[in-house]
Amino acid sequence: MQNLNFDQHLTYRWQESKRQFRDHFWNEIHQQILGQVKQMIQDLIGTEFNGLIGARPYERTPHRRTKRNGFYLRSFETRYGRVQDIKVPRARSLDIRFSLFDRWQQVEDRVPEKHSKTPVF
Repeated sequence: MQNLNFDQHLTYRWQESKRQFRDHFWNEIHQQILGQVKQMIQDLIGTEFNGLIGARPYERTPHRRTKRNGFYLRSFETRYGRVQDIKVPRARSLDIRFSLFDRWQQVEDRVPEKHSKTPVF
């Protein structure tokens, strides 16, 4: 019969490894969700931009209203977390406003405030 040895704290190590695995798993899920949210935002912005200027990239049509002028990067805070490096296309001679967010909006309307603005006495 084998004697029990409680000096090695194997139970604690096992619980710690389970906790680390669980944290890693949920962090990975969160990153996947943020990636999908970013892709959906990019697709929506691209489709809306193509409709506003009247042509897809490299397409020559008589209905084109202006030319593309690159893009700029921006961040946007969603209820799922902060989405970094969203490519927002620019037009050469049109002032484009997207339906997803306003020009200077940094936070989605439905994101709850983390800190209350009322002073506590």
